[in-house]
Amino acid sequence: MFTIDNRRWKFLPLWGSKMKAFRIASLADVERIESLSYDAFMAHASVYDALVDAATRHPKRTAITFVESAIDLGRTRHWTYQDFIADVRRAANLFQSLVGADQPRVAMLLPAIPQAYFTLWGAEAVGVACPINYLLDAEHVAELIRASKANILVALGPNAELDIWSRVPGLRQQCPDLRHVLAVGEGIDLDGASAFDPAVAAQRGDGLETTGHARADTLAALFHTGGTTGAPKLAQHSHGNQLHSAWSAAQMYAMSERDVIVNGFPMFHVAGSIVYGLSALLSSAQIVLPTLLGMRNAHLVSRYWEVVERHRVTLLA
Repeated sequence: MFTIDNRRWKFLPLWGSKMKAFRIASLADVERIESLSYDAFMAHASVYDALVDAATRHPKRTAITFVESAIDLGRTRHWTYQDFIADVRRAANLFQSLVGADQPRVAMLLPAIPQAYFTLWGAEAVGVACPINYLLDAEHVAELIRASKANILVALGPNAELDIWSRVPGLRQQCPDLRHVLAVGEGIDLDGASAFDPAVAAQRGDGLETTGHARADTLAALFHTGGTTGAPKLAQHSHGNQLHSAWSAAQMYAMSERDVIVNGFPMFHVAGSIVYGLSALLSSAQIVLPTLLGMRNAHLVSRYWEVVERHRVTLLA
């Protein structure tokens, strides 16, 4: 990770009235910080509450910019923080409505597109998210879905650039706990699956339907390991885990609402979701998503610095 400008060497106040950045320039600073309670660092118990706070502080700032095409870099879609938190709420309300009084447990087979952000944080707002590497073989994907006890699957529908959908029918047969499958894409009408975007749009975006409230030690997500020492294994993330990691990353990078970051990492990896994702969102910074294929888009990579210049990027990895 490096920066485009020189101001990054000075830690800036980024958390508004709720969360504060702490400048560390000497041992005295370390000792002063260590004398404070943890509450002085962490103002929220749940990821959802922290996202609401960021959106409340900067509702009109751009949260997500999605570069739709590497051929035509001008084809972009934008979500302000006000729009973003509304879609997170809509996704959360959809997931809860699908399972009734049960806890939504949402498996996700999506590239790093805006709907993946709504799915991940919406699932965590009302239940448990399980982002899965869509490049794993179908057997391992099915094992992870069963182990996570997922009752909802959100997957990329038929797409010429990235084929995830062809494995979904087999996954449904191998994972009997799955009650609902949602397909992301335009004009999708598939037997046994629902189109994600219109289903989300039909929900209310001004609040959550559920009255439950997550705590710092509440399970938020199950992220699988890379599988380098065998089959991938699920690691538990609490809301406190994710907030601490994201907040620490934001402090290290001295993020503020003035920053723009290119995040081409996949959402099933903690770098994409937490280190360069949630950290930016909690800072009210702007995240630029570089096409559906991310950094696997060779044409996009060849024009990377054009993206940096066009969007006035200040942070990149």
